[in-house]
Amino acid sequence: MPQDGRVLISIGGFVVTSMLCGLAMSLEQMVIYRLLQGIFGASLFFGDGMITPPITVLGAVEGLEVVSPVFKQWVLPISLVMLTALFAFQRFGTASVGNSGDITASNFGGYYSGYSAYGVFARGALSGKGSTVGISRRSGGVCFGPA
Repeated sequence: MPQDGRVLISIGGFVVTSMLCGLAMSLEQMVIYRLLQGIFGASLFFGDGMITPPITVLGAVEGLEVVSPVFKQWVLPISLVMLTALFAFQRFGTASVGNSGDITASNFGGYYSGYSAYGVFARGALSGKGSTVGISRRSGGVCFGPA
């Protein structure tokens, strides 16, 4: 059976068992319908877990196209490579994948903090030399911008 058929069966089963819960005449019927509803809901949860990574990766990589139209032809190949790597590492378990994510997140945090400090101190962001600091009337917050 194609995967689309399984998703439709899961959604239909969840909806029907939800309606049956409202029509239950006894506590025993209600318990049976709720158990069936839980089974169909769990299948939807697993289906969602399988489709979320490809959508997330594809959406993130399509952002490159916004930066430059040159990347349009590379969106699908980059996404395929990233998803292949993601699912290849997945077999090692969430602990090892999580540890590599910690390293990546700390590297990104260090880079972002360093670049921000450079912008504030070396480029004179707070002194008014290279940029302006002001209160935004629209957002009510502090904004940094070019002079």
